[in-house]
Amino acid sequence: MRFTLSLLFLSFLFLSGCTTVTREDESKVIDLSGNWNDIDSQRVAEEMIHDSLSKGWSERHQGKTSNRPVVIVGGVRNNTKEHINTETFTKELERAFVN
Repeated sequence: MRFTLSLLFLSFLFLSGCTTVTREDESKVIDLSGNWNDIDSQRVAEEMIHDSLSKGWSERHQGKTSNRPVVIVGGVRNNTKEHINTETFTKELERAFVN
């Protein structure tokens, strides 16, 4: 009995010494759920905007009054099983093109 209690006490001391607590920056976004959220939508929209505007086509037509490009933003298809509002992507793209 005494051996079991001492072994249990030593195990407790060992396990309590193994834990560490780390503090994260308050401004850092951490997703704990793993589900799709607004931050994910924002990041995807930013990546789509960056990808579409970094190809150089907008610079070739900048300042020209004739032959301005016409951009049609189509729909985005969600091929996942999770519900994702794809309209947020198209609205952000339209806003970026207008600005």
